[in-house]
Amino acid sequence: MVVDDISVKRMNILHKHPVDSTLPQFYMNLIPIFLNQNLPKSCLILSNWSLEKMLKAVYIKERGSIFPPYTLSLEILVDLTRNETGIDLDSVSLIQSVKYLANYPNQTSLQNMGFAQLQRIIRRVDELLCRLSPRVTNSLTERYSSIF
Repeated sequence: MVVDDISVKRMNILHKHPVDSTLPQFYMNLIPIFLNQNLPKSCLILSNWSLEKMLKAVYIKERGSIFPPYTLSLEILVDLTRNETGIDLDSVSLIQSVKYLANYPNQTSLQNMGFAQLQRIIRRVDELLCRLSPRVTNSLTERYSSIF
């Protein structure tokens, strides 16, 4: 089977899982397959889902909430990505950019995205997931592992 076009609707079946710290790993592990097929939209959708699931897992863990909000506000994103030196606007910008690109309706423009540029975005997402994962679980085997 040749992978031609993966839309958000077709991939939504992968997204209908409860919030769990292992889902970001599952989604990110799929990205190299789509990278090799030169499908940037699919890579961005999976990256967005990974970030969303990890951030919601952090929200649940740190706020003792059973149900995270359906969408995370900018204020919550700033709070969840805060690091030891303070506000991490680079991470917030990355999250918002990936979300925008994953939901961007014009797929033709994304096909023109260079491989190096796409890989740089995915690498930054990967690094952020590695940084957030210890906040979700203390278990080394359950933590997110880099795909690079």
